[in-house]
Amino acid sequence: MKLTGAILEGFVKTLLLPKFDGAAPVPECHREWWDACCSDYKFVAIAAPRGSAKSTAITHAYTLAKVVFREAKFVIIVSDTEAQSILFLNDLKKEMMENEDLRALFGIKELIKDAETDIIVEFNDGHQARLMAKGSEQKLRGLKWNHSRPDLIICDDMENDELVMNRDRRIKFQRWFSSALLPVRSDKGIIRIVGTILHTDSLLASFMPKERDKDTRQRHLKTYSVKPSSWLALKYKAHDADYSHLLWAEKQTEQDLKAIRQIYELKGQLDLYSQEYLNNPIDESNQHFRKSDLLAMTDADMERRLVYYITSDLAVTIKQTSDHSVFIVWGVDSDGYVHVKHLVRGRMDALEIADTYFMLVKLYDPVMVVTEKGAIANSILPGLLKKMDDDNLYFRFELLPSNVDKLQRSQAIRLRARAGKVKINKKADWYDAFEEELLRFPRSEQDDQVDAFSLIGQTLNKFYEAPTDEEAAKEEEDEDFVKSGFYNEGREEQTGY
Repeated sequence: MKLTGAILEGFVKTLLLPKFDGAAPVPECHREWWDACCSDYKFVAIAAPRGSAKSTAITHAYTLAKVVFREAKFVIIVSDTEAQSILFLNDLKKEMMENEDLRALFGIKELIKDAETDIIVEFNDGHQARLMAKGSEQKLRGLKWNHSRPDLIICDDMENDELVMNRDRRIKFQRWFSSALLPVRSDKGIIRIVGTILHTDSLLASFMPKERDKDTRQRHLKTYSVKPSSWLALKYKAHDADYSHLLWAEKQTEQDLKAIRQIYELKGQLDLYSQEYLNNPIDESNQHFRKSDLLAMTDADMERRLVYYITSDLAVTIKQTSDHSVFIVWGVDSDGYVHVKHLVRGRMDALEIADTYFMLVKLYDPVMVVTEKGAIANSILPGLLKKMDDDNLYFRFELLPSNVDKLQRSQAIRLRARAGKVKINKKADWYDAFEEELLRFPRSEQDDQVDAFSLIGQTLNKFYEAPTDEEAAKEEEDEDFVKSGFYNEGREEQTGY
């Protein structure tokens, strides 16, 4: 008999649910997960919120059913640490050894191997199944048992906050998944992934439906995509904006969820609530850069006289998987407003970077060009100086110390924008991508535009001086004089009268 979602639900209700602590009625989302896991898709990825019993429903109940229904002979359970995977394995072992109804119904005899990370269970008729616990990024190459590779891989919360907040570690982890975990399964092996999205560039997030994808569908608290090849992806949140729909109302009521949210709010951690309960690592009400702070330049602003600067974040490469180089042209008007007027972004080599600098300098005649100190800046500086001589075009090139704490680095421009003193050319074709990166920071997939934007605040703090009272009064006096029209009463240039 092939295991289906309906059979799995009956299995849980009959043999497992009576033993669960504080058991609640099976929610609709569990039925959807079991249907998905029992489907013919080789890969199923489910992003579910905290408190939805995702590990119980999938890592415990589904895995157990696959083993006792003899649909899986060699199972690998992977979590962010080996210790966590061992806990999952111990729960399964305890169920198989202590649940007498389960043992009697499926003929479970004994464990012929009982190691901390590796067990082999034998049935009365001699059938055997093996279950192993592994941590993320552990060595997996060459795993075989009885000449067979794993036919079921369960991935439960493989990522953690420390991993996802470091771009190099994210890349390394995703390479491990592709080069080590995926190839270890048998030809007919399946993978079931469950967890919570901790970062917009996390592995789990990469499997999830994107709003722009044609195969993406939505229904209340669920977003899902059905890809004809081999992937099924589902993403859930605990509730919608007005709590009119709850994922598991019998387990987490509106009052429960609001109380939990209040605890996060009191700690100033609404972003974590959004991450853990809504599968959105960025909380819109607590964003580092808020959409309401990003003011649009008006047509009049586009014509204002500005003192221009260029800030840049450099990446000397043309590889498609590498960072971009970003150049932001911005200016300050007489009232102290910052106007972000132009942005160039692309993967460039050293020559293209130099050419971009000179192109922008010729167009805007900036007071200075600013980038961070470091190996990349040092590598392009000799060529830049030579090009200045060759083109007979010189400009001030400043290097600011690098600050590894990106949040701290961005504070100056963030606070200036929060004060309503930053305007941006929102009509430009580069603006949408720029805004998306800012709003997702510090959990955005890329942060090169944020880095160049942050340099605006650092440049103003270091190099820009507000006019003195005397200078401001003189400027006002000059403006009044110009507005009065008296400057037109002098000698006429052509006639001399």
